[in-house]
Amino acid sequence: VVSLSMCSRNECFISGSIDRTVLLWDQRAEKCQSLLRVQGRPAVAYDEQGLVFAIAYNGFIRMFDARKYEKGPFGIFSVGGDISDANVVKFSNDGRLVLLTTMDGHIHVLDSFRGTLLSTYNVKPVSSNATLEASFSPEGTFVVSGSGDGSVYAWNVRTGKEVISWMSTEFEPPVIKWAPGCLMFATGSSELSFWIPDLSKLASFIGSK
Repeated sequence: VVSLSMCSRNECFISGSIDRTVLLWDQRAEKCQSLLRVQGRPAVAYDEQGLVFAIAYNGFIRMFDARKYEKGPFGIFSVGGDISDANVVKFSNDGRLVLLTTMDGHIHVLDSFRGTLLSTYNVKPVSSNATLEASFSPEGTFVVSGSGDGSVYAWNVRTGKEVISWMSTEFEPPVIKWAPGCLMFATGSSELSFWIPDLSKLASFIGSK
């Protein structure tokens, strides 16, 4: 299993495996409820409402209605020709944006309704046994991502510009998780770190062009 996402609406979750299968599960049952075969290494994610899930592979993000997934995707969005293996796919909290990271060190941000590619950010590629994780801030204003050289970067989603980066002596990309509803996130590799933005500078980051 290379990707896993819980549904907030019920006791279901979805998993993606390196054998090119996506399984839908119910925590109350021992066996999977459904199996979808794909044509590449999949990254999977539910939106925050648990009504839609995304499966990304081979340069595309496919959107499924969680209640009618057997009918196939209702939307197929291109990430601009990047066919590197998908790593992580995530929705913003309001469901309006979706991001995809790939092994080649690309972070793509798309409009989840129209499929429009809004921005692509580039970091150091990751090794085949590592994961490049990126995440939206709770209000969806920023994207924070790790990098193949262990560094952490942040971008303004509206302008597409980098606002800050933190260099690291680590060589593995860190896992990144935001605290729900808070402007604080944690990164972890061989060490665990907590990050709180300087609120006196935050307004200038949001308004920068």
